[in-house]
Amino acid sequence: MLSGFVRQVKTWQRPVLREAAISCLLTFRLREPADGADGAWRVQYQLQPVAGGEPIPVDRSALDKSSARHLTSLLSKAASICPDIREDSDSFPLDVTGAFRFLTETASALEREGFAVAAPDWWKVLKR
Repeated sequence: MLSGFVRQVKTWQRPVLREAAISCLLTFRLREPADGADGAWRVQYQLQPVAGGEPIPVDRSALDKSSARHLTSLLSKAASICPDIREDSDSFPLDVTGAFRFLTETASALEREGFAVAAPDWWKVLKR
């Protein structure tokens, strides 16, 4: 009976321990259209070091197999919230309406699921 309990606890702990071993969090950064660009906003996927520091763009070629698998899993989970998120990309475009929806709806849904979202500075001021 006790061995069954121990086995069940280990089963519950496994996903948590796996998450704790990851050194970066998946972040979604909304970027405004560049001057002279086609007017598209972009949501860029970034990896935020848990220990602090600047986020870095997702570069699958720099990841080992385990990290790449974990990233794919996180992107899949995020895609269940925001269908524009693709596992085979490092960003996705939005028009102005999509950007507003991302800021007002999608960002908070992603944050509730444990993802970080970086919005433009002017948006942070408006939310206060």
